[in-house]
Amino acid sequence: MDFFNVFISHTSRIKKAAGELKTFLEGYGVSCFVAHDDVQVSEEWQNKIEDKIRTADAFVPILTKDFMGSEWTDQEVGIAIGVRANIFPVSADSVLPYGFIKKYQSYFPVRDGVQGDPEQWSNMFITEFGKNLFELLLKDPKTRNRMIEAMVTRIETSTNYNHTNNLMPYLSQIPQLPGTLVDHLESAYQTNSQVSGAFKAENLPALIVNWRSILQ
Repeated sequence: MDFFNVFISHTSRIKKAAGELKTFLEGYGVSCFVAHDDVQVSEEWQNKIEDKIRTADAFVPILTKDFMGSEWTDQEVGIAIGVRANIFPVSADSVLPYGFIKKYQSYFPVRDGVQGDPEQWSNMFITEFGKNLFELLLKDPKTRNRMIEAMVTRIETSTNYNHTNNLMPYLSQIPQLPGTLVDHLESAYQTNSQVSGAFKAENLPALIVNWRSILQ
């Protein structure tokens, strides 16, 4: 099993915020492709971008006031539409979805009722934004199953207690899991001290017993 893959489409003006969002989400089992960080100048970057959009579990365009005027972000949106990607627009700078993505409901990242300049988003803003985006992807029927798989993978491969503690509250709310995912969680609890030693995983054995009883 793999992490949930997100392609973040953004202009270079907010590459710092996009990079920080990527780092935050990796702690939740979400792997983000951020072109300005992940594509080297020497690469055939256009082919790589097309491939990453095509294989992404979700396409997240961060709509800023300079987004529509960017040749490359507009092309990324076009590719995403062409491959029927799961599109989750984010309205930064209060910019609404336009053109062929106008039909998608947009998420407005705010903190304390204020959106602010994306170039100046604080770590606390990125944290709240990242959690809300994670929850949106987990809730949506188109992405929920892959997100649950990714959560289990993140817990299974935890390298610190935070990975487990971040996700256990969400995992505890899932009434039923496939047997293979239950097996992975049981193995993780038995072999990974960053799982068994995490204080929010104290109820994981009981959850495993409950999920197995439902499968019988």
